[in-house]
Amino acid sequence: FQAEDGIRDRSPSRGLGDVYKRQVMYIANRMDEDITFTVNACKQLSGVPKVFVRKALKGIIGEAKKQGVSEINESFIKAINEKRG
Repeated sequence: FQAEDGIRDRSPSRGLGDVYKRQVMYIANRMDEDITFTVNACKQLSGVPKVFVRKALKGIIGEAKKQGVSEINESFIKAINEKRG
């Protein structure tokens, strides 16, 4: 919104949840050059406490390599979660 005097309102905050999702995406896609994570896969991981994210990502990447998967998507994450039971 731009007022008549030309002063703009600041854009609304995206919230901490969005920041955390972007952090997960950033970390995930830098852990292994052969494996990429989709946005929806990272959304699935946004419920993981921050202190456990790297450990969870390492496990997911290891499973992806075993299966010959190079792009981790939402269904791959769901399949791992179901397997864990």
